[in-house]
Amino acid sequence: MRIFPKLIILSLSISLIPAIFISYVIFVNVRSSMEREFIDKLKSVTSLKAERIETFFSVNKETIRSARNLLILKQNLPILAEKIKSKNAATVNEARKILDSYLIPFRSSYGYADVILRDPSGSILYSANKQNSSFSLSLPFVVAAKNDPQEITRGNVTKSSYQGFPYIIPVASGIRGYNGETIGYIEAYVDMEEVYKILRDNTGTGNTGESLIVQKTGKNKVIFLSPLRFDPKAILKKEVVLGQDEALPAQKAAKGESGIGLSIDYRGREVISCWRYLPSLGYGLVSKVDTEEAFASIGKIQKLIFFVFILTFIMVFIVAFSLAKSISDPIHELHKGTEIIGAGNLNHKVGKKSRDEIGQLSRAFDEMVGNLKMTTASKAELEEEVKQRKNAEENLKVAISDLERSNKELEQFAYVASHDLQEPLRMVTSYTQLLEKKYNDMLDDKGREFIHYATDGAKRMQNLITDLLQFSRVSTKGKPFVSCDASKCCENAIANLSVAIKESGAKIEANKLPKIIADEAQISSLFQNLISNSLKYRGEATPQIKISCAERPGEWLFFVRDNGIGIEREYHERIFVLFQRLHTREEYSGTGIGLAVCKKIVERHGGNIWVESEIGKGAIFYFTIPKKQKRKIGEILVEDGLITSEALDKTLKKQEGRS
Repeated sequence: MRIFPKLIILSLSISLIPAIFISYVIFVNVRSSMEREFIDKLKSVTSLKAERIETFFSVNKETIRSARNLLILKQNLPILAEKIKSKNAATVNEARKILDSYLIPFRSSYGYADVILRDPSGSILYSANKQNSSFSLSLPFVVAAKNDPQEITRGNVTKSSYQGFPYIIPVASGIRGYNGETIGYIEAYVDMEEVYKILRDNTGTGNTGESLIVQKTGKNKVIFLSPLRFDPKAILKKEVVLGQDEALPAQKAAKGESGIGLSIDYRGREVISCWRYLPSLGYGLVSKVDTEEAFASIGKIQKLIFFVFILTFIMVFIVAFSLAKSISDPIHELHKGTEIIGAGNLNHKVGKKSRDEIGQLSRAFDEMVGNLKMTTASKAELEEEVKQRKNAEENLKVAISDLERSNKELEQFAYVASHDLQEPLRMVTSYTQLLEKKYNDMLDDKGREFIHYATDGAKRMQNLITDLLQFSRVSTKGKPFVSCDASKCCENAIANLSVAIKESGAKIEANKLPKIIADEAQISSLFQNLISNSLKYRGEATPQIKISCAERPGEWLFFVRDNGIGIEREYHERIFVLFQRLHTREEYSGTGIGLAVCKKIVERHGGNIWVESEIGKGAIFYFTIPKKQKRKIGEILVEDGLITSEALDKTLKKQEGRS
């Protein structure tokens, strides 16, 4: 197999295998987290509705308990019963008016369909709802209340003939007289619409969420006591036989069970349901949501991860293709050139202008061919020429071997920097934090201290690697110099440090800065490191930072002034050296690379950086940026970092003409 496909396969394998594994782990963790979050939400919704429904009936129960002890009832109920028997209409109306003065407002205040008073035999003496005179539905309930008159008895949900109250549930209790005997009964018909409002509140359960209440009737049936979101007429009509596959959560709730799980609802749709038994009412409560809606966001996450993976694959393939081509093409051209020269054309040139090992090899090869042309045709010279050719071939093999070894070392370095160092550190940090979280209570102070040291050390090592990569990329990953606004670079740095600035209460004054020829990202990083340095080494006073610039011949002089703790004069040069720190890590965090990065950025731009400071008097960091940046492209001197492709072509053609 040729080197080109080998390089592509190797690059894709190194990049995509970790990407696939990481994507899978992320998806599994996100899916589990989202499922747990939704299940907890559904449990909370069900618990809240159960509490509200039980509270509603508890309030009605206590209301009837208070009403039965009213003096007005104990006084007027016997009178009303006696006058009705004597058929004295005047006194009957008088007694009913007295009761109206309290019970009609009482009925209205609590939203009852009706409030009825009965004598000890169960005959109706009084009704607070004057618009309806049909009380037959309450008769069986009074019989039940007679068994224990002092208990607050609740009946079943019933379809009502009262106008405006489609479904009611009766609540009744006996009324004791002054001698302790039962002198009658009070009944209140509770409007079930208040319960249905609680059930219809689908906050947090989306477009398919619904809640319902059921009750076990007889030995083997469950009846629905509330309308369904997708079947409003199901109340008191829809029944399920216990043991069937339909509405299993409702069956379990009616039987006194509580739980959560997947099932098929009355529409034939898969749902996730949470069910609870309400022991104080004898009802079962079910809250459910279609699984398609409940876990729709998981599908979106899956699609997003897949899209990111495809995008990553395309980008990695492009990079791998470019890298493989940049290595294999020169080698292929060199091989082709050697064949032409080997055929006898000693005027053929294979030299490249590139400064890498292949360019050096090609130029050395051209030099070898030039030497061959100068040899004579004598036997000794021919033998020497053969010998030189053999040596050249050996050198070529050695050079190619060195090139391959160099490329492998570069690949190994990239692998170590991006994976072998970073990944183990992340794993150590993650598992140490997990160990601390899970077994913290099981460890003594010494154990927790050791875990803290391990976690802190791993984090500092990770920060150190990250800072070292940042330091190395100043030169290797720097962008071409372009015209950029230094004020914008400063604003970007301040925005990136907004949290630290707010926490410290720092006041930053930035004057108008000029436009410069530079790498915009690196200048932003330069400002950010200097401002961050001022924030970190602040004194007791509120940090005051001033950023300004002055024009000098051929360059701009920038400075960042602060009122921090200051730096002793003997350390003014040392602070810009890599890994140099003036304080312990306990006093100030960091790796000691920030100012070294600043120096490298400034020197890349052709400037200088220094500090003027005294202990306790703050510090002023100065750095210069030349007004014009100069660099060479071949033999062309480019000023200001800018040159058009047309100008470059013209210049190259002129140089070729002169040569």
